[in-house]
Parts: sequence; C-alpha cells; structure tokens
Amino acid sequence: MKIQTSSKREYMHIGYDAKRLFHNYTGLGNYSRTLLRSLATHYPEQAYFLYSPSTRVNSETQYFMSDPAFSVRTPGGPFKAWWRRVGVKRQLRRDRIALYHGLSHEIPIGLKQAGIKSIVTIHDLIFLRYPEQYRWADRQIYHFKFQHACRHADAIVAISESTRQDIIHYFGIPPKRST
Repeated sequence: MKIQTSSKREYMHIGYDAKRLFHNYTGLGNYSRTLLRSLATHYPEQAYFLYSPSTRVNSETQYFMSDPAFSVRTPGGPFKAWWRRVGVKRQLRRDRIALYHGLSHEIPIGLKQAGIKSIVTIHDLIFLRYPEQYRWADRQIYHFKFQHACRHADAIVAISESTRQDIIHYFGIPPKRST
C-alpha cells in the first residue's frame, strides 16, 4: 500500500486504535505499546495519533502520554463504544489522518468513504476455531468486527501463518490481501 505525501518534508499523520495500549497489560497491549514505541524511535518524523475510549496513566502508558510524538484522543460524552466504531471518523478527518491502523482486530466503519487508508492487525481467530470456548453473543460480535475489518481494510497484518490461513478460510479473503 502506498501513502503519498507532498514533496515538502512533512509529517504523515498516522492514527492507531489505542484502546488495548491503555487497558491491556499483556498480549494485545504489549503488542500495541511495543510497535508504537518502535515506530516512534525509528520514524520520529511522523505524527502518531492514539485513539482510545479512555486512558489509564501508569508505568506502562506514561511514555505515550508524555512523549510529544504522540497525540492522544478520547471522546467526550457517554457513547464511547459508538465513538470507537463510528464517531471517531470526524476526529480522524480533523487530525488529517492519512493512515489508520486497527491494532486489535477492528477498524471504524466507513473509513474508505472518509478517504482514509487502513491496516488491521488480526492476532487470531480462535473464537471461530474453538467456538465452545466463547459465549454465543461474544462470537457474533467478534465475527462482525473481525470480518468487517478484514473485508474493508486496505491491508491485513496476520500475526502468524496460521492466522493468515484462518483469515483466508473463514472470511474468504484473497491470500494477497494479508501478510
């Protein structure tokens, strides 16, 4: 996927779903924090925007709250789940986001129509492989979110070859769309 910026040296505004960064302190949270810290270290010329329904400041997240490379965005009002799925697009446009990365299985609805390129990271589809381990309602929600992300993202990052094969098998995504 190619993102174009003008010939003048300017920051690319990149947005990230940061819910797990601020609220999970193992797997998905560690992935988010490690990736973003590495990107900011190796690509300091970019502008990183973190979108989360809420934040928690502690030893794991303080770096992202205090480093000027990161701008943290949270919604006002009570509809935080709606903001993360749909309403965040208004803020993404205000922030001039060129690329949005859903770090944990989902992207907001309507990003393409908003003119924003997207990437989604899929960690696993274990809820489909072992459905008996999940409640029916949770499986339905996960299926909708994951499938939507895989079908609408411009690129898919599969954490493993097994996950890549599951994306192809369960969602019918062409192999060339996931890496």
